[in-house]
Amino acid sequence: MAKTNKFTKNISQNSSVLTDRAVIVAGQAKRAQEDLVRSIEGRIDDMKMNIIKMTDISPDNTQSLKPTGQVVENPKQWVEDLHKTKVELALAEAELKIANETLSEWFSDADEEVKL
Repeated sequence: MAKTNKFTKNISQNSSVLTDRAVIVAGQAKRAQEDLVRSIEGRIDDMKMNIIKMTDISPDNTQSLKPTGQVVENPKQWVEDLHKTKVELALAEAELKIANETLSEWFSDADEEVKL
């Protein structure tokens, strides 16, 4: 009969090792999903700020009625850029909804907490 040690016992009866691994991997996966949500939220904020900047066409000073920005210089490009940004924003908002649903579905706190 072969001698056993703590390492051998843990490998063969690995329920606590498996639980420990599962808790660690679950934490890593949850943090990765949360990072994804934050990343998408950051992109959405950037796009919203860009839209605000693009649509700020007020006069450049009180002495002139000349609008600021690209709208006067190249209206066609301004329209295309605004449209593209709004489409990207809508897609990012849909992506964020899915990412939040995944976070809730897979990583919401259960009634039973598993600890190391």
